[in-house]
Amino acid sequence: METINYLQSTVEAQAKQITVLEERDSSRTQEIYRMRATHDSMVTAMQTWTLEALESRDISETNAEEIAEICGFDLNHEYDVTVTVEYNFTVTGRNKEDVENEVLSIDFDAINYNDDVISYCSAEVSDTSIHKSW
Repeated sequence: METINYLQSTVEAQAKQITVLEERDSSRTQEIYRMRATHDSMVTAMQTWTLEALESRDISETNAEEIAEICGFDLNHEYDVTVTVEYNFTVTGRNKEDVENEVLSIDFDAINYNDDVISYCSAEVSDTSIHKSW
């Protein structure tokens, strides 16, 4: 009987210890989230201030870059840009279907651009009009 009582008391003590550790872990996790939110808020505020001060020329580009590096943000913005391009071709073919097939085989996505600056590019052919040139 003593062994059973000893084992029961040991299990109960360990269960209490697990509960204490879980509560401590939960408390620390909440503190980490709170600290992260405070940090993110401060970085956002510094970024806003730095960009505004740079735009109004209250600070130099060098100072702005140093602040951005220390705080861990970027001075550049991403912009979504839509460019409409119109291509005109003279295509030799036996009939309209041959010409249309030739035009459809053109890879309009095969363009060269600076991928250090441009992070995404897509193309879409919205209309094709074919007319005999004679």
